Amino acid sequence: MNYIFSIIGVLISSGTLFVQYKQYRLDRKLKDTTDVNKKDKLLLRINKYKRFSVGLIVLLIVALIFMSYQYLHISNENLALKKNKKERIVLLAPINPDIKNDAYDDGERQALGLIDYLSKHNEIAGKYNFVIRNHGLNYGNNKGAEDIVIEELENGTKYFISTMSSVCNPLSENFNNLVKKNYKNIDEDKPILISTVASSPTIANYLNDTNIFRFYIRSNEESDVLANEIHKINLFNNATAIAVNDEYGKGAVSRFKEQWTKLGHTFNDGIYIDIKSEYKSVKQNIEENIKNRYNKNNREIIFIANYGGGLDKIIKSIYELKMNPIIVATSTLSIKEWQEPIKEALDSLRWITCVPKLKNSGGKSYEGDVVEDFVYFTLDRLVSVIEKSKKTGRPFEEVWHTLYEPKRIDYIIEDGDSKIKLQIYKQNF
Repeated sequence: MNYIFSIIGVLISSGTLFVQYKQYRLDRKLKDTTDVNKKDKLLLRINKYKRFSVGLIVLLIVALIFMSYQYLHISNENLALKKNKKERIVLLAPINPDIKNDAYDDGERQALGLIDYLSKHNEIAGKYNFVIRNHGLNYGNNKGAEDIVIEELENGTKYFISTMSSVCNPLSENFNNLVKKNYKNIDEDKPILISTVASSPTIANYLNDTNIFRFYIRSNEESDVLANEIHKINLFNNATAIAVNDEYGKGAVSRFKEQWTKLGHTFNDGIYIDIKSEYKSVKQNIEENIKNRYNKNNREIIFIANYGGGLDKIIKSIYELKMNPIIVATSTLSIKEWQEPIKEALDSLRWITCVPKLKNSGGKSYEGDVVEDFVYFTLDRLVSVIEKSKKTGRPFEEVWHTLYEPKRIDYIIEDGDSKIKLQIYKQNF
């Protein structure tokens, strides 16, 4: 409010000075002529109030001094607020408990990854503002990931971690367009987006070396290592697939099919399961489209890409339908908590999955939870890169490509992507 009064004072005082200047011109004119027009008569009338001019000039000077003080004070205050403001790191994940589907099981584990990281890094929790927001496995619809990112960008958020291929794929593609339209701090470096728990091959098309990255097990490595392992076992020639009907499932199946046929084997089209499908529907679908079509002699490889409750429904259906294939599944099958409800089935079936390879493990194998752990790993990596970048003055992307964090697992960074090295885990062979 004081600032407004100062501006009003400057306007009034400036107007007075202008009138004084015109009066001075009129006085000069009157010395030379007696001809006075209407405009000059007005100035003569104003001249009667000339005695107030000195006060108004003083008001102008005071107002200018006060405005200068206000400007410097507000600038210093904003600088201090900016310096002390916690940087916001937003995790986008499917965490809405009202939407119960197979992806929500993944979301729970992702939230646990964030909680675990914060519980073990108290000093980091005090420096950054960590927020988890629900994208509901939805990118473009109302209150989906795009709307959340726009809102956060408008508020100055600079760091984003997103999960799930169905969201990470379009978000990676459109992120810089959203930044250009909605991020106000154009004088700063671009906001950063990191995808994790998102293995789809198509995400790689939108990554770059500057501000869009991924840190997670990719379908390329998963499918290749699984196809190569089952090829070495050399029991069956035919393979099919049962996968979740989203970018993750489709990408994993596409890559497995490519590698399996490249090795000289046959791949029969499989089925895709909706994330909201009930067990009865899943079982019927598998019976009609997998068992009756391809597995009459129980000589089949079934490639599975799903998560949480979706894995349970598929494995349980195969077991109860008395099928006896070799199950080849993505790394989500390695999660112990997700194995518990189907332990009886897993104990009787032959199955293979893969897990991250540990670095300098001394022969030990990874026994963690890939979903929860990779949210933890990605947070650890992001914060480490931010801290190193601030300390050294080097650009974020340069540090991202050279800093080896986390040190627990074996991987390499290439372009904007990560290549996590894997090892096989198999049972009942």
